[in-house]
Amino acid sequence: MARLRSSPAVAAFAALSSLASLASATKYSVHVGKGGQLKFDPETLTAQVGDEITYQFFARNHSVTQSSFAEPCKPQSGGFFSGFTPSPSADVTAPTTFTITVNDTNPIWIYCGQTNGDHCQNGMIHAINAPAEGNTFDKYKSNAASAQKPSISPPDGLPVGGLRKLHIDVGFDGNLVFNPSNVTELVGTLVEFGFNQANHYVVQSSFDDPCHPLKDGFSAPFVPTQQSPSGVTFEVEVTDTKPVWFYCAQTAKTHCQSGMVGSINAPPSGDKTYDAFKQLATNASPSTIQPEQPNVGTLKINGTAINYINGVVLNVTAALGPNMAEYIPPPGYEYSPYMVGMAGGAQPANYDWGPSVSDEAVEFLQALQYVDNFILSVLSHGYSKLSEGEWKNANTVGEWLQTSLTAITLSIGVVIDVLSLVTDKDHWMVPALATALGAKSRMTAVINMMQGHLAATAPREVLIPYQLAWSYISNKYVQAGSCSDEFGKSYPAMNITNKVMQPGSGRTDRITVGIPAGSSGKHYMAWVGPWGTLKYSDVTSEGATTVPEELSGHAWAVLTTETGLKAHDIEKAAATGPEMVWVADPWA
Repeated sequence: MARLRSSPAVAAFAALSSLASLASATKYSVHVGKGGQLKFDPETLTAQVGDEITYQFFARNHSVTQSSFAEPCKPQSGGFFSGFTPSPSADVTAPTTFTITVNDTNPIWIYCGQTNGDHCQNGMIHAINAPAEGNTFDKYKSNAASAQKPSISPPDGLPVGGLRKLHIDVGFDGNLVFNPSNVTELVGTLVEFGFNQANHYVVQSSFDDPCHPLKDGFSAPFVPTQQSPSGVTFEVEVTDTKPVWFYCAQTAKTHCQSGMVGSINAPPSGDKTYDAFKQLATNASPSTIQPEQPNVGTLKINGTAINYINGVVLNVTAALGPNMAEYIPPPGYEYSPYMVGMAGGAQPANYDWGPSVSDEAVEFLQALQYVDNFILSVLSHGYSKLSEGEWKNANTVGEWLQTSLTAITLSIGVVIDVLSLVTDKDHWMVPALATALGAKSRMTAVINMMQGHLAATAPREVLIPYQLAWSYISNKYVQAGSCSDEFGKSYPAMNITNKVMQPGSGRTDRITVGIPAGSSGKHYMAWVGPWGTLKYSDVTSEGATTVPEELSGHAWAVLTTETGLKAHDIEKAAATGPEMVWVADPWA
């Protein structure tokens, strides 16, 4: 496997933050019914947008249900609901939790919907961002005390609007057990297997054939670790009420046959109970596994999704090492069928590869890889949020969509820039690189439509000098001090302080930007648009400028100290890095 020369910029991929606004989110824990009390603890919280609140359940059978201020013991239309979560202990938290993400700073009113004991009417209520005056928490509590009985819960009883998660310890306390090993869970619950010290494996089976993988079932790799907990998790979702059977496939000490099996929603009686499954496993033939891992579920290391491990044993160090982004397969490298399927098809057999590659082209390829690793980071973040249910029924994922669009559009622009730079010495690279444009443009077109715009991005998209793309990513998404200026100067980020839209059409007519300290003299705005458009507009001393009428869709704006430059030369006179500006729907 070919290895690019060491690059601090490429290695810094491991330091990329997925979304800057999410990096500072605060995580809160709220106890539900701890000590046998009909109480949320704390009863009130003040939280900011993006903060996460996890509800931990204790004795009895409680729920977390969103209501309105006026009707405290009745579900709010479109609100969240945890589902009921029984727990036998007043002091030990249940393995199932419920987590919500705060989407705005408006008050959120919450109650327990348990009717046995009228929990809501007896004060088991909770509030987030309750005002100090007017509709206060005390008034909400008073409303609940006189609310109609019994309390109401969503009729289907299923979790909605948050993440219901069941945690199962694999190899709990050093023993050959799953803990809990036999659980009843609601449809929509995310089951998280957490690996502990030893070398365990999680595989789904059928009831009738324990210790052997179920076709198309879930499975995680062997996880050799000396840590408890190890930080390695494997997640699957409960999609229906049918029983789910699973086992550890470790053949040393015959884990499955020794009782390391588990079930979700197994019948409590009859001939196919958890105990019957465990007994059947004792006489099973030696355990077997699938050849490629993971399958169906999501494998994570400290929260980072790992989609493929090239085998059946997870090497934690290799999976998360900084060199994960430095290795590129050579032409003709044979991928596994699993990887080919995930990538959408096998690589082309021949692009008439040249016998050598120039030093300049290697630098260009590193720049492309850096930008594409940024895309990978953003898309992996979104995939994890969606698969975990954190964005279920969310009102908007607009910020993530915009970040994804920006990343992919940057990549398109850099590909176009590199294509124009390699034609002299490395012309054989042109067709190989050009094939990426169609797929990337289709991705951005889909995002355009998800944002409510026409599909604006096309293969004849904006050229972005790779140095400016590097500057944009390093300014916004790389931890300070973790990269050298491998691909050029890191320009100050452009700060757009105001936008003026045309009435009716919604077209962006004018913008105002901040002039960086130390940048003196006359300034201009370079507008790099689709179809090879490159326009310049004057910038006033206050930073105001007009958007050229010829532009549509997305354009990249760069504050410069010169005008009339070619696209490749913009970075030589740039006063800021680039910033994407939505101008107007094409043909509008």
